[in-house]
Amino acid sequence: MDDEAALPQLRRVLNRSKVVRRPIDRNQWAGDRQAQPTMLVGFARYSRDQSFATLGRNRAFFLVMAAGSIVGSFIGGQLLAIAPSVLLLPALAAILLVSAVKVWRHV
Repeated sequence: MDDEAALPQLRRVLNRSKVVRRPIDRNQWAGDRQAQPTMLVGFARYSRDQSFATLGRNRAFFLVMAAGSIVGSFIGGQLLAIAPSVLLLPALAAILLVSAVKVWRHV
């Protein structure tokens, strides 16, 4: 099958898929804009008392955590196209709860 003949078939398959494409709502990013002043104040506060020097001393840990965050964000974004949010949100809540319990026990 050549590319010209495959294109209409591909369109039919994509139109029948259960993935719902919704337009981006610009208001959903409003929380990010509201969080920026908070982040700036936090950065200013912790810069003054040399708290960021800890990151320099633990550079390997910081890089592993940053890489894990990027990979996790990518995987989560890919899962949004496959799994419904009804399943993803409880899974995220469970991961965060387990993480909180582990941190609580460690401290």
